[in-house]
Amino acid sequence: MNAEQKLALGPIQSIWDEQSRDQQRKWLQVANRYRTMKPEEQTRLHARMADWAKLTPDQRRKARENYKSVKGLPPEVRDAQWQNYQALPDERKQAVKDKAEAAKQATKPGSAKQRP
Repeated sequence: MNAEQKLALGPIQSIWDEQSRDQQRKWLQVANRYRTMKPEEQTRLHARMADWAKLTPDQRRKARENYKSVKGLPPEVRDAQWQNYQALPDERKQAVKDKAEAAKQATKPGSAKQRP
């Protein structure tokens, strides 16, 4: 990894060694595009990387699985689902987020509500 790539991937340096070779290769591709991004895009990318680095390995695995399942949907279905979500009132969006968080907490190791 060269100095420019290290700068671009700074927010995920703490988890770099945990990544598979394939994942590292994908991150390096992102790093190679970094210098062509506008400053606000670079800032947004670094913020998202920092959020990614804060996730546990299990949370990152689940996020990848969710991404793959959504990516596999036809674009019109994916867009319709997103539009439906965006049309929800803020309190309903919060209820959806709370439900997802409760499900995530219930499946954590050591949780009393952990599924068998």
